[in-house]
Amino acid sequence: MRNVILHGPPGCGKTALAQVFAREFYTSNVGDGRLSRRDCMFETTGEEVAGDVRKFKHDVEQWKKKMDHKIKKTGVEPPMKTIVIDKLDKVPSGKQQNVRMLIEAMDEDGVRFVCTVKSPKDLVDAIRQRAYILQMKRLPQKDMLTVALKVCVRESIGYEKAAIEELFKYTGVDLGKILRTLQRIFTKHKYLSYENVLKEVNPTEFSKPTTVDALAAILPLSRCPLCTLIPPCRHISTFELAERGRRRRRELPKREDGSMTCTHFKESGTCPTFNSPCNKCEYTLRRSELSSFHASQLALLKGSYRGKKVPEVLELAGLKARVSGQGGDKIIERGEKCREGIEKLAEQLDQVGRWLANNPGCTDNGAYSSKRKWIGKSCEAAFYAVDRALYEWRARRDRTGSVMQAGGGGTKGEKY
Repeated sequence: MRNVILHGPPGCGKTALAQVFAREFYTSNVGDGRLSRRDCMFETTGEEVAGDVRKFKHDVEQWKKKMDHKIKKTGVEPPMKTIVIDKLDKVPSGKQQNVRMLIEAMDEDGVRFVCTVKSPKDLVDAIRQRAYILQMKRLPQKDMLTVALKVCVRESIGYEKAAIEELFKYTGVDLGKILRTLQRIFTKHKYLSYENVLKEVNPTEFSKPTTVDALAAILPLSRCPLCTLIPPCRHISTFELAERGRRRRRELPKREDGSMTCTHFKESGTCPTFNSPCNKCEYTLRRSELSSFHASQLALLKGSYRGKKVPEVLELAGLKARVSGQGGDKIIERGEKCREGIEKLAEQLDQVGRWLANNPGCTDNGAYSSKRKWIGKSCEAAFYAVDRALYEWRARRDRTGSVMQAGGGGTKGEKY
């Protein structure tokens, strides 16, 4: 096999591919434990080679001696020994002749070179002629975003949309820089928030907040970005403004006494709910409320309506002989629908409870919020239907009882 030269723009993955190539070749051929990958591969950079060529040649010779000794000791001959030089184009053309002579000398011993450069034109002809030249292209931004999100999911890194956007704004289209920055942020802060990204990529613009203005929670938007008027306006309705205010108040860190200041928020500029709740602000309280939502709502549903009012509706509907006409049939049908609707709601609440049990740290997201909002509206509709059925039935019962007493029919004073 010949030497390999990978060339392409910065951030396209040349270094990563060179390392993966050497690693996979070792794993598939000599990965039985008797020879380690470090025994079969020597890694360096163009800057180190350019800084001291003699030291580079000495290190390579020492690595080869150790490898030969290990091969003789274990009796395992690797199919390929690899020297990886990252950014070989950093070596001046005059010193590249020394690298060329080393390549020729190592070729007799079965040592192959895997090098990365921006352009093969920066290498001398003798090196280019002894290698396969493979061109690499930069990934589209959409694919790089997919790679970054897959890394976040695989490594269980909590992230915000604004943080990802700020990260790409800083790193551009350099995938290597994106992943290195992502690793640095996660190692230091454990959560990819907008504030944490700003601390790393643009610390001059990051100002650590110490307090939160209460007026900002009441008026989350001072001016409309379109007409520059104070909302509500033709672009932002009163309902949208109120919803923004409620959402803003929910997101602001709070102490237990209600003041919008959090010790952890003051120190770090963020409240990492997903990893380490600070137990001093509204985020932690909301998590406890969400975890108890299933049990309390289900108890209310079964105890107040399913346990009392629905059986009462069905019991009264069973006395349809005392009510003439189609009105009684409609009330009976409504009572049956109420029972079916509440049973479906109970099933939905069971599903939400199981979801909460399987996802204890991710209750504050869009899927759960929409599910909770839907259940709340459905509960209100079902409760209204039950109350309406009871009201109509009792009104008809009272009217029927009055008519029967006036006409002398039925048993006097009979209760339904």
